[in-house]
Amino acid sequence: MGGGMTMPMTLTSPSYMDGGMIPVQHSCDGANISPALDWTPGPAGTMSYAIVFRDLDNMLGHSAIWDIPASTLSLPEDVDKSFMPADVPGALQCPAYNNQPGYAGPCPGSPHVYEFTLYAVDVASLGLNPNTSSVDDVDAAAIAASLESTTLTATYTP
Repeated sequence: MGGGMTMPMTLTSPSYMDGGMIPVQHSCDGANISPALDWTPGPAGTMSYAIVFRDLDNMLGHSAIWDIPASTLSLPEDVDKSFMPADVPGALQCPAYNNQPGYAGPCPGSPHVYEFTLYAVDVASLGLNPNTSSVDDVDAAAIAASLESTTLTATYTP
């Protein structure tokens, strides 16, 4: 067997480093726009990706985007706040904690730690309705279908 080592997936953002600080434009104190995200390909068998954004201090699910085609390895900054974002063809988003579809940034009263989790999943679609699914529903479905996952964690201080 001559199989080479496969590299683990990585998730990065040009807006901040893992372990860094989330800039104000990605919070409710600023423009509340999603950061651009880039990732390396998932393992063999990856059919799509899902991304969940969560406040680790209170485990509040902030937002989720899923059914991202396997050929897509990035999200632009300020993804459309709609159930079917035009700037990420094929992807779906559910209502965030603010009851609006798409990204909802940090809005704490004190410093909190936030995490994007990228899941490489073995199905092209998680089969979830964006109108009726929650961030936690997406997270559970992505975990169940996950081949690999990786995170990007940072702190927001109001």
